[in-house]
Parts: sequence; structure tokens; C-alpha cells
Amino acid sequence: ASLIMRTDDDYFSLHAYLSEKPEMRSMASRLWQSLTNASKLATDSSLPEPEREAATRLLGRVSESMAMDLRTLADLVSRATTSRLRSAALTTLSRNRNPQVATELLTNWKTYSPALRGDVLGVLLNREQWIAPLLAAIKQGAVQSSEIPLAERQRLRQHPNAVIRQLAAAQFPTGDTAGRAEVLRKFQGAVTLKCDATKGAEMFAHFCASCHAFRGQGFEVGPNLAALRDKDGDY
Repeated sequence: ASLIMRTDDDYFSLHAYLSEKPEMRSMASRLWQSLTNASKLATDSSLPEPEREAATRLLGRVSESMAMDLRTLADLVSRATTSRLRSAALTTLSRNRNPQVATELLTNWKTYSPALRGDVLGVLLNREQWIAPLLAAIKQGAVQSSEIPLAERQRLRQHPNAVIRQLAAAQFPTGDTAGRAEVLRKFQGAVTLKCDATKGAEMFAHFCASCHAFRGQGFEVGPNLAALRDKDGDY
């Protein structure tokens, strides 16, 4: 039991631990095999879900396989076919303090549904060391600032960490709450532009697909945009 508790420590080294506990060296090979097999079991779609969940919760516990385990967990969050397995992977990542967690989760951002993005944001915003990578992703355009809830934006602008405050202030300026009329005025010129279906599809995928579905792409969270196909620009 004490060994399992120790594997929750940051960058825990199984080899180093066993070198301090000679009486446990006899079980080293069996324990190591169990931990290294966890990745294979967690990703084996032919196994029952409970077995895959149990294996998932063993990942990311030892430094020797940390990088590979975190990548496997992030892939499960993105590609798992069941919500239980996806939740197990995300929960396991949330208990890890490795900086790589943020990198792996943000790498798969565009594959997440709106609901899953909310869950991932909850994990990233829960640890101070993962907030800066999130803000960097917003600056780079990989994550849209509008995807961050208003309450979280305010919290980040008032964060105790001065670096995070500065980064948040740059990404969430206090004057970003323009009224509807101002937004419409800003984009009024777009109605006179020549239509380009290819560029329009790219814009839809980048800005709209996270909440709207159209022609088999995106997610049905907001209104169906198909009804707007025969409307003019002024509409």
C-alpha cells in the first residue's frame, strides 16, 4: 500500500525507491511489468471497460515511463469511445503535476467536443503551472479566448501570480465586452465581400464548428445554421 501511495509523488522513480528498500527487490520485476503493461491494457479495445479503466489509473505514476504514459492518457481523453474511460484518463491526468500534462491536453484541443473542452479547461485551470501554457495557446490562436468562461477570465486577471496576471490581462482586456450593435458594425463590411466557399469552410471550422453543425461538420450545441443558406448578408 505504501508503494502505491509513493507512486503518486511527482517524478517518482521505481528504481530509486527499490534501491532504498532491499526487502522489496524481489518483487521489482513483477511490479515493473504491471506498470509497463498498463499502457497496453488501457489502449486495448478488445478488453472489458473495467480492466481498461483500472489500467488507465496506473499510468503516469513512475518517472521511467512518464512521458509515454502522459501521451497515452491525453490520447484516451481525445479518442476514448466511452465517457467512463475518457473520464478515468482525464482524472488521472488531473492528479499529475507534470508540466507535460498541459502540453498534451492542449495538443488535442481541436478534437474535443464543447463539453469536453469545458472539462479539460477545468483541469488546466486547477493547477497554477498549467495556466501559463493555456494562456500561451490562447495567444497563438489554438484556443479561442471566448472559450474561457467570463468568471475564469476575471479570476485570472486577479491571480496572485504576477506573471499570470500580466498574461491574462493581455489576452482578456477589460474592454472586450462590446455590445451587439458594435459587433455588427465592426463586421458590416463583410457583406460586400465576394463569396468564397473554400475560405468560408475554413472560417467555419476554425470559429464556428465548436458550437454549430453544418454539412456533417461541427457539433450541434448552438442553432442549426442550415436555415441561413438562403438569407442575404443583411439578414
